[in-house]
Amino acid sequence: MPATGGLDPAVVGAYLADEIDLRTAVGLDDDDLHALRTLGHGYLENGRFSEACVVFEGLVEVDADSAWAHAALGSAYQNLDDDEEALAQYDGALRLDAGEMTALVNRGELRITAGKAEEGIEDLAAAAAADPEAKDAQANRARALLAATRQILEAAMAG
Repeated sequence: MPATGGLDPAVVGAYLADEIDLRTAVGLDDDDLHALRTLGHGYLENGRFSEACVVFEGLVEVDADSAWAHAALGSAYQNLDDDEEALAQYDGALRLDAGEMTALVNRGELRITAGKAEEGIEDLAAAAAADPEAKDAQANRARALLAATRQILEAAMAG
């Protein structure tokens, strides 16, 4: 029988048979996931984007239904200038949760910079509309990006 690295063969078998998910197979609980989120976020906040990618890639694997994990991974990729992978992660986050604010705003920004202004404006407008009281920092960032985009478009049309 192949080595399982200290894992219970019954657990490995259940995972391979799709009876349990990876998170359960490796024994991660909510506190473990929180610790990983905190670690990845710390890397992201401190400009250690490659390390953040490693942590968030792991989170996506063990918590695949987490829109937050996909959005965080997208942010790390965006900071590494891997816009294609960032967009893929934002799309994944938004499939899981259409209101995931970070994914919505960052995808909108990337779409605008990629020359897809109409799609980007739609994302940013949706983010702004989701926060009518202007309390969410990401929604407020969306408002600022919308204003800047409007100015650029008006200047281009006038010029």
